[in-house]
Amino acid sequence: HSFLGKIAYQGSEGHHLFSAVRFNRINRLTGTRPIPTFGEFNQKGNNGNSNFHSLQVSMERPLTSGWLWGTQYMWAHGLSDNGFGAGEYPHIENYSCIKCSYSSTDIDIRQTLSVNTVYELPFGPGKRFLNSGGVAGKLLGGWELSGIGSASTGRPIDILVDVSSTDRPDGVTRNQRPDLVPGQRNLPAGRYSG
Repeated sequence: HSFLGKIAYQGSEGHHLFSAVRFNRINRLTGTRPIPTFGEFNQKGNNGNSNFHSLQVSMERPLTSGWLWGTQYMWAHGLSDNGFGAGEYPHIENYSCIKCSYSSTDIDIRQTLSVNTVYELPFGPGKRFLNSGGVAGKLLGGWELSGIGSASTGRPIDILVDVSSTDRPDGVTRNQRPDLVPGQRNLPAGRYSG
């Protein structure tokens, strides 16, 4: 029996990717905007970065005695500080430090296993059964059974907290990551929840 095995590495790196940047955000320490007469505004630019690495391993058995199979495994990891498409990354917490959001991409699937098989049914001309050329051999001959299966790990999740703008001194209501610090207040002094 012969088998074919392959091992491959695939990687890519991207810089100056199209991304969105928000300006004139409220300073979390002072509670003021750099340009107080304007609100927050967005600008598109080429500020994004990403990279991807994968190890791919496969083993195949060519068609022998009416049966073939293949197995493929891939370990992969993608990192980015940028979104996909128009660069709208939805989970940047601090636009003053976009590189601080450099982490696993939303589509980062670390492990994938795929298997496939094809089995020629042993009926008909040149096969083990019903090979005499009768009607049954002609009807049942030439058929194959095949199957494909795959399994993979899940995508990462972002745990975010939506809050009222009145509860945040900087007015940011989305993309707040829960980061409870023991002994510190969650709300500004003089504010109470509930």
